[in-house]
Amino acid sequence: MAAQGSPILSKPRNFVLPLAMDGAQQRNRDNLTDDLPISTPQTEGMIPVNKDGDRLDTVIPKPTPEEWSIYNQRVKQQKPCNNFYMRNQCPIPNCTLDHTPLEPEALHVLTCILKGYPCPRKGGCRSADCYNGHICQKNGCYGKGCRLNYYMHSMDPNVADWVMPTSLPGTDDSSEESPTESLEEIMSSVGGAPV
Repeated sequence: MAAQGSPILSKPRNFVLPLAMDGAQQRNRDNLTDDLPISTPQTEGMIPVNKDGDRLDTVIPKPTPEEWSIYNQRVKQQKPCNNFYMRNQCPIPNCTLDHTPLEPEALHVLTCILKGYPCPRKGGCRSADCYNGHICQKNGCYGKGCRLNYYMHSMDPNVADWVMPTSLPGTDDSSEESPTESLEEIMSSVGGAPV
């Protein structure tokens, strides 16, 4: 038993942190990505939801230092257009962002960065091509300094069902604008390698 006033140095595996907002409890997030769904050919085009009907994101592997290096070199030349690379179209006439072919490694990093920005529709999103986050995918993250809200850290990550999207690719305009933080801020928020 810890002495009164002394810090607890480790959490038991089944540690649950209570949240005051709505009585929900926060789950142990040390190995969250082990519980997130993995996309398969059978689930292609479908959206994973948990028992509460909240949208989940399929797990995206953390970018390697080499992928970050390729991405950083690319962004230093010109910032990529999120809509163009994530939705295969850009609705902005005379867009000044990059629309040239993107290396697969840079695309992987961009995908991870965008999942760190909350979807404005939150768990109710059923858009086929939403590229924002619906659940925080950072192992060990409990929300401090994270862009995703408290609920996106406490929701059940287990898939109860795979549902069809209600909006078709290219018809959703709910995603936020392109991030404008420095590369250092972006990389620290998604656990990336230092520049």
